Amino acid sequence: MPHLSVELSRNLVDRTDIPALLAALHAAAAAAGLPGDLIRARAHVLDHYHIGTGAPEEALAAIVLRVAPGRPQDALRAIGEAVRARAAALLAPAGLHTHLTVEVQEVSQFAAFREILVP
Repeated sequence: MPHLSVELSRNLVDRTDIPALLAALHAAAAAAGLPGDLIRARAHVLDHYHIGTGAPEEALAAIVLRVAPGRPQDALRAIGEAVRARAAALLAPAGLHTHLTVEVQEVSQFAAFREILVP
């Protein structure tokens, strides 16, 4: 069930290997305790944004991990920190003033519906 969504400002795209970033964040989340075979990772590139002062060297990376409830808070914090550390290491070489945010959100199971469609 875990979903890993990454929003990136357009100015990071030419300076970052997005498939490698997703694979690394996926691996970090799995190593921190999420079920790797169930993590769904994707990136969304933002064409329209205004960050900080609006200077061209301002960049944005917002990562949201949505997980099923029930994990202890220290486990959620460890997952978030592992993903943050990996993202920071991979985004720093872009040479931009990158505003990095990582949130781990528990999804209510009462109003969430899932299905894997198999042909």
